[in-house]
Formats: sequence, C-alpha cells, structure tokens
Amino acid sequence: MKLKTTKALLSEKIKTSYYIGIFLIALSTLLLEFTLTRVLSVSLWYHFAFMIISVALLGFGISGVVLSLNKKLNKIDADKLLSILSICYGTSVMVCFILMNKIPFDPFSLLTDPVQFVYLPLYYLLITIPFFFAGLIISILLSRFKADVSKLYFFDLIGAGLACVAFVFIMPEVGGNGSIIFVSA
Repeated sequence: MKLKTTKALLSEKIKTSYYIGIFLIALSTLLLEFTLTRVLSVSLWYHFAFMIISVALLGFGISGVVLSLNKKLNKIDADKLLSILSICYGTSVMVCFILMNKIPFDPFSLLTDPVQFVYLPLYYLLITIPFFFAGLIISILLSRFKADVSKLYFFDLIGAGLACVAFVFIMPEVGGNGSIIFVSA
C-alpha cells in the first residue's frame, strides 16, 4: 500500500497554476510581513514590529512540522488541498487582523496590568496563523513536486521580490487596512 501511494505521488504532474500559486503566495506573504511590521510599529511600539519576522518563521516552522508528521496530508489530491489551504490563508489574514485590532493590548501596561500578559500570546498566535497556512502551501508544493523544485523556487523568489516593489506603491496608496485586504485577496 505504501509503495502504491509513493508511486501515485511521484506520478503527480505539476500544473502551470502551481507556479502562479507559489508566486502569489510568496508575494502575499512578504507583503503581509511588511504591512504588519509597519502597522505594529505605528500602532503599538516599534519594538513589536521586529516580532513579525520571528513569528513568520515560527509559522513556517510549525507548518513544516505538521506536514512531516501528518501523513494524511500527503494522500489528499494536490488541487483540492492547495485550494482549501489558499482559502484558509486568505481568510485567516483578514480574520486574524480584525481580531488583533479587537484585543486591547497595551505594551506600556505590561508591568501594571497582569491581563496584558494574556493578550501578548494571543497577539503572537493571531499573527502566526496566516504564516502557518502560507508555509504549508509552499511546503506542499516544494515537497510534492521535487522534480520541478528549481522552477517553483524561481517563481517563489520572483513573487517575494515583486512584494518588495509592490509594498512601496501599495502601502502609501491604500494604508495598512487596505494592504491587508490586498494581501488576503
């Protein structure tokens, strides 16, 4: 049975839409990182802006662990799985951003208000969720289509590079909330 599953995975052909998908996910994810860095540096305190990079890496790391431990994910059809995860990613960007704005976290009250120590991990969790889904999408594409990993990685890098350019134009034009909507779309 295991041999049959492995052969089925190896015979899975890569589609052009997967290149477009990894391009868009890379673009969107880096744009999300930049936007959250900018929003948190203004709304909270600039020290919390640096938290975004580590939390993004945490989300990517957790997604890799989930993919390696959960063998059921490898048995799901790539189109179906990537579609579901893409919807989860886009939705989680919006929902987590809205929930973050509802949490009355005040970093200046950490020493005087003990409930702030509950809000801080909630912030971390809400920021991590979209990066988890993005990391899972990228990990699935790179692990399932090993023969085309160089092309996939090329599109990943092009998407990330374009995010750097797009941020310069999108953020001043639509602001933080508009950038979040653009990222989730």
